[in-house]
Amino acid sequence: NSNTIEGIANNKQLFLKEFPKIKNLLNIHKDYQPIIDNIFHNFDYVIKKINLIEEWLLSNDFNEKYKKENHPYPSLLDPKKLNDEKEKINYTNIPAELAWEMNLPLPDNYEFMLISGHANAAGPFMSCLYICNVNIVWAGLVQGVQRYIFYFNFLISNINRYNALHWGEIIKNFPDNYKLAALIAKDCYYLIFFRDPISVFASCFGYDLYKVKNDCVVLPITDNFNLGGYIFNKKNIFSTNIDCIFNNVLPNCFCQKDILDYFLRKLKTIIIDSDTTSKLNAFSTITKLSKILNFDSPRLEDRFFFESKLSPFSSPIWQRLPLRIQFKEFNIEIEFGSGWTNTKELSSNIFKKVFYLDGIVFNISIINKINQDLNQSEISYMENLFNNFLEDMELKIKNIKKDKIMEEDVLNLLRTNLNYRNRLNNIIKNNLSYIRQHHPDIVASWKYYQEFEKMCEELDS
Repeated sequence: NSNTIEGIANNKQLFLKEFPKIKNLLNIHKDYQPIIDNIFHNFDYVIKKINLIEEWLLSNDFNEKYKKENHPYPSLLDPKKLNDEKEKINYTNIPAELAWEMNLPLPDNYEFMLISGHANAAGPFMSCLYICNVNIVWAGLVQGVQRYIFYFNFLISNINRYNALHWGEIIKNFPDNYKLAALIAKDCYYLIFFRDPISVFASCFGYDLYKVKNDCVVLPITDNFNLGGYIFNKKNIFSTNIDCIFNNVLPNCFCQKDILDYFLRKLKTIIIDSDTTSKLNAFSTITKLSKILNFDSPRLEDRFFFESKLSPFSSPIWQRLPLRIQFKEFNIEIEFGSGWTNTKELSSNIFKKVFYLDGIVFNISIINKINQDLNQSEISYMENLFNNFLEDMELKIKNIKKDKIMEEDVLNLLRTNLNYRNRLNNIIKNNLSYIRQHHPDIVASWKYYQEFEKMCEELDS
């Protein structure tokens, strides 16, 4: 192929010198096509690093882990050596894009993977993990190669931390997700997060999911803060946008089973029901998990965060962050966004205090100040303005939430619309096959889903 021709053209003398070794490898593995394809696809690298590659491809480890199992994505280099920073060639000096092309499994400095869907309350759960020093982030990518590159760079830049990976959305027509799953190769726990499907569906009628979030909104302090509104409320629930939810949102809300199907090997799983991470149960659930997964147990002084469920994802403010407030009187801008770390690490460098609102911890800092220092009276004046601003925001949030769609509203909608009911039922049934098999007790505990199943039986009969 073109890669092979280019590799030879760029390394003529070296190719001639190393040809016997290359020929020998191709002959030994002639009955294992995936590694043959890998060699030719990365032929330039193979010619330059033939000694290292030869050692690996002739090893017992390669034979046991890849060839004997007929693994579809064999690694071109030894993962053990790649994870050793003392080795000359290791993960820290290989570009993520090249690592993907060579089928290198992800660096192994992650301790578990969380699999969820959107609107499954995994966000508050992740914020609780973050308080326990678990370094976990939402990737927000759908193609396998993009997600792999994100994971790879995330792990390489956080070598000495307790890391975890999160996978929470897919688009089925990206076949490279099978390769991604194969390259998430560490033998660790996989936490599968579920929530009552009717609660998930109700959440989809919530915030402005289709608005592209600005990098930063500059807002003069005297202006009204436009939080936007819900896509639906109880007055326009039959809006045609519901088809957008079914087509574009729900596939990523009920995707746990589809993600698990990409893994062609048996996984060590822990199923987590969102009810166990509710305000009453979050602290004890995270404490139990910390002992199984060996991360820092939550401290008693952090219990406030767990019981308040201070997660930015549950607030309509979230999609409008980060914001930049401009104080015209002082020509100063203060940028703030959500913070997940504990309050000691979020002490403000201007107001010397932490502000909370609707699950958001505001970490406030001056980002621009022109030709003047602030005295204490000016800081106090600005703090009063900011407090008034938060009060105004709180009132707007309350008004927005008055029309929030609840589970009962969704059930009423489904009771009167056969098309929506059947579409939702088909999506749910596919996704719940895994949890039904392993934890039918959790499914039985879902109040609203049990009502939905009973409704479907009664109406269909």
